[in-house]
Amino acid sequence: MKYHVLKTWPDYFQRILEGRKTAEWRKNDRNFCHGDYLVLQEYKPKEDIYTGRVLVAEITDIVQAESFHMTPGYCVMSICLISEAHNIQQTPGP
Repeated sequence: MKYHVLKTWPDYFQRILEGRKTAEWRKNDRNFCHGDYLVLQEYKPKEDIYTGRVLVAEITDIVQAESFHMTPGYCVMSICLISEAHNIQQTPGP
């Protein structure tokens, strides 16, 4: 089990928080696996700032894009919201 810290744009962040978005399409440059956790930090790209809002979601299923003849190196992860935090210090990811 690993924790992956990821930037998440406000619209997507809010949808995850509300339970309307339960999947993530990402480049699989971190070797995402079933049972890993995503630490999703809300990030405003136009302002280049983190808001301090953070969600933690568990990867409940993962499908490699190649399985569906989609862009190689990407994956679709089913996620389940675990917790929400506020006013977290910015943690830069890779």
